[in-house]
Amino acid sequence: MFDSNQTEEAQSQYMGSQSSDNDSHAVEPNDEQERLLRKIEIVGEKIKAAVKAKEADVDEFLRMSANLSGYPLHSPQVMRIRLMFNKKNKKSTQLINSLQKKLLAYQSSLQELEESGSLRRGFTETVLNNVGQGLKSVINVPKDLTKRLLRSKSGSADNLPFLSAGAASHSFSPKFVGPERKQSVFYVSPKIDRRQQQGETNEEKVQSGQQMSETGHATELAQVASLTEEVGQLRSDHCVLSENVSSIRNQMLQEYSYFHGALHEEKCRYQRLEDQLNDTIELHQAEVLNLKQEIETMEGRLRYQFRDQLQDLQDVIARSQDKNESIEKAVKDLQQAVGLENLSNVDAGGQALRALLLFLQIIIFLLFAMWQVVSPCFRTRTRLVTTITSVVVGIFVLKNWDALQGKAYVWFLNSSIQSAGENSSQT
Repeated sequence: MFDSNQTEEAQSQYMGSQSSDNDSHAVEPNDEQERLLRKIEIVGEKIKAAVKAKEADVDEFLRMSANLSGYPLHSPQVMRIRLMFNKKNKKSTQLINSLQKKLLAYQSSLQELEESGSLRRGFTETVLNNVGQGLKSVINVPKDLTKRLLRSKSGSADNLPFLSAGAASHSFSPKFVGPERKQSVFYVSPKIDRRQQQGETNEEKVQSGQQMSETGHATELAQVASLTEEVGQLRSDHCVLSENVSSIRNQMLQEYSYFHGALHEEKCRYQRLEDQLNDTIELHQAEVLNLKQEIETMEGRLRYQFRDQLQDLQDVIARSQDKNESIEKAVKDLQQAVGLENLSNVDAGGQALRALLLFLQIIIFLLFAMWQVVSPCFRTRTRLVTTITSVVVGIFVLKNWDALQGKAYVWFLNSSIQSAGENSSQT
């Protein structure tokens, strides 16, 4: 059998330890909740900063792309800028995804903590039940103390000192009892009425403490509700930022696809124009070479023809000079044979003969020139037939010009009369 002082001390220590554990359990969720909310705020700020940095990278890429619009698509500058932007964009996307995962983990932890915090009252009741069972295992207290303990199960952790105090207030000292009742554990001290009054006073204190704990619990719930609203606002801001980033990304992809298609079309058009220009240059060069060859051929032909014609003219002139010399020689021989009686008449006849020879030489030269002009028309049979036909037709037209003119006039009058008759019949 335990001594009464040892029993009261063990009861008070056990209930005090249970009260401290209950207080620690009551305070720990609030600290965890505040810690999670701080982490959620920090992660939200990091997400905002990452999104702003990503938007700044996109703006910088668009600005530099606009500055390099005159460069080709596969130039080193454009490829370097695109590679840097892809690296930054990939890094920012990975950072945002990791931060979003952290935010979701913190939010799920906060939700679980809120669900576990709603059961704190049941937790305190369970603690008090465990305390009551511990007290029963240590000592069998009087029935009135047991009833008070059962009535105080629904209170908070503030009523545990009352239990320890109530347990300590009962004196089980052996000097007030007889030897035959000293070993009884159901013996109550003669001062039990005063203790009952103190118990009632402590019970009122417990009720006021319960009201204060309920007020504090309501305040905590209001704080949790405000924090939940802030978390919801952060979630909505995060959704808006995600939508903005998605819209900017889609717009950037559309602009990129548009510019890529335009550059591809311009590249194809440039290639077609370059091919056409190369073909035109090659054709022009071939035509120039052909013209040079034709000009050289014509130049050789003309040079050969002029040389032949000049040779013919020189031959004609030489023959004319030979004839003239032979005629002069014959005249001189004739003068020597006749004598020198009529020398003056002979000189006059020689001058007249010279004038006649000069006239004949001019006529021969003109005939030769005309022959050089007309000779191309008689070189082949086709040209000869065409020339003769043209001459005959021309002579026939000249002879019958008046008749042909009259027939043409009559035909014109008939055609005009027929057209006038058709117009009158139509009207």
